Amino acid sequence: MTYTIVIADLHGMSNLLNKALVKITNSNLAVSKIVFTGDYIDRGPDSAGVVQIVRNLVTKGNAVALKGNHEELMYTAFDEYGEYDPNLSPWWLPNGGAETIESYHTKYFREGSWTKMGEDAVWMKGLPLYYLDDHRIYVHGYAPPSTEDPNTFTSEGVTWDRYDRDEDYGWYGKHVVHGHTPKKKPELKTHRTNLDTGAVFGGPLSVGVFDDTIPGGPIDVWEVVIVTGK
Repeated sequence: MTYTIVIADLHGMSNLLNKALVKITNSNLAVSKIVFTGDYIDRGPDSAGVVQIVRNLVTKGNAVALKGNHEELMYTAFDEYGEYDPNLSPWWLPNGGAETIESYHTKYFREGSWTKMGEDAVWMKGLPLYYLDDHRIYVHGYAPPSTEDPNTFTSEGVTWDRYDRDEDYGWYGKHVVHGHTPKKKPELKTHRTNLDTGAVFGGPLSVGVFDDTIPGGPIDVWEVVIVTGK
């Protein structure tokens, strides 16, 4: 029996990510894949660290990293040569990009941070919009019901669109697992699961545990928090 672990909307919270990875290791579950549903950067204090961790896991073959709308905001701010141009993505800085840039300056020192950001931006641009397994489709924010061919998905539809609160439908027989729309607690509906619980805004990081042999939603959701004052 194997399990897929899903983590959504980290937004620079490397402390929560590291704690979640320890929890996964200590669970002794046979993990087939960790799926990150996007938004690794912006708003939080350590976007550079989160990207490094996620990239390393993907390189090892242990994880799938999907594209979020904040990754799109970042990579469109860099030209084809990897040079930063704020005019290319004017919405990035006021939507958390300033914090991301500062985190790269801190981690890689100012001299090398722009080069590293450019390299990571190229990586972000190449990220997939979805991941499929036998029972589920994993996306950042939305699985467009208008097309049965996921290869026709667009970033605008998948990373920017949102489900309305009462919407509960799957995608051509598959349960939809996503983030993007922060809630006070996970949305565990019959046909879709939203795991974004606003970790960067002080909420927990909700980690979904999915049995690879069972259709539908998670068999468990772990709440990962940082306890202060102890």
